[in-house]
Amino acid sequence: LDSASAFLEFMLAVSVSYVFLITSDTFCVLPIAPALQLLNISSRFIESLRPDTPMNILERRSKALYQALIPFNHLMSTKQNLVVIPDGILSKLPFGLLINSSSHDETTRSPAYLIHQYNIRHAHSLTLDHHWVRNVHTNQLNQLLAFAPTYTNTQKSPVEEGSHQSAYVNSLIWNKNEVEVIKKMLGQGTFFVGSQASEAEFKAVAANYQIIHLATHALADTKDPMNSKILFDPTQDSTEDGQLHIYALIQMKLHADLVVHSASETGDGAVNAGDGVISIAKGFAYAVVPSLLMSHWQVDDQVSSFIMEKFYAGLLQGMTKSEALRSSKLEYLRQASPNRRHPFYWGAFSIQGDDVAVFESSVNFNKYHGILLVVCTMIMAFLLLKISTRH
Repeated sequence: LDSASAFLEFMLAVSVSYVFLITSDTFCVLPIAPALQLLNISSRFIESLRPDTPMNILERRSKALYQALIPFNHLMSTKQNLVVIPDGILSKLPFGLLINSSSHDETTRSPAYLIHQYNIRHAHSLTLDHHWVRNVHTNQLNQLLAFAPTYTNTQKSPVEEGSHQSAYVNSLIWNKNEVEVIKKMLGQGTFFVGSQASEAEFKAVAANYQIIHLATHALADTKDPMNSKILFDPTQDSTEDGQLHIYALIQMKLHADLVVHSASETGDGAVNAGDGVISIAKGFAYAVVPSLLMSHWQVDDQVSSFIMEKFYAGLLQGMTKSEALRSSKLEYLRQASPNRRHPFYWGAFSIQGDDVAVFESSVNFNKYHGILLVVCTMIMAFLLLKISTRH
């Protein structure tokens, strides 16, 4: 374990639960509240993440949840990275929204969320996290694949009639702009927009890309989690229905180092004892994707576009994934109006899996380029001097 990181692993049980703190120099286990009590506290906090919840109620519930889950803040205070291995209902929590003090951050004009202090990500287990780090795909793949379907409020979405899920999805106005901005930033990639963003296209080409960006809707089915699905555009798809279910996703062999799902509820699903949440995020893990940017609930379209732009900007600077996501959230808070600083708008996103930087820092590249230029200049000067001396 590196000296800048702390792992928090939770084990929920009926009579008493436990939290494990693991760092490079510390191993600590402490009892915490029983599973049912943590379920109640967590559920109240999750309920308060609606935009109409007053901030004083959200802050009170967030602090209560932090105190119930993390009893050793003093042992983590010097760390920069926090890796959370949740259990049960805790898998639905965006841990970056927990508040550990009564102070407010001056620069973002918001409560002192954990995201102010740590780069935070989720992991399935300590063993699997170590496996991801050692086995990140190194194949020379195409760089970026992006999908941005068009949905309208007036037409039926590709959801089965008679399902307990809604037959309509909201239109996404900003997702096309989102992928166009990313295309300009990266300078290359393959992009499917509108009716071209079909399930058939995804299945045909997804295995050939290093980064997959899905600016799409998803529907989490908490009654039948394997029926959860990512929604593509079915209008010009003659072979598929526009619904990529978990059971089909886990059969795909993707080779991406990172999947970004920017629109809705990738991390939601049914809670399964001992296995966390059975969700679309879990489906990508079974499809051998080592890292996923996921959302815990349906995200505001315009805010999502802003955060994604800043996230990729961070990646291009050589940041790790959790560092880039943290930076993008704090940048949003610094510029957001007071009525848009509620965590509902910006707090849904989490990193799950490995945290390896996707790109080499452009700063480092320029530094090495400068050093190489100086060395080449010195060699040329030396050769010219030798030539002139001979003459």
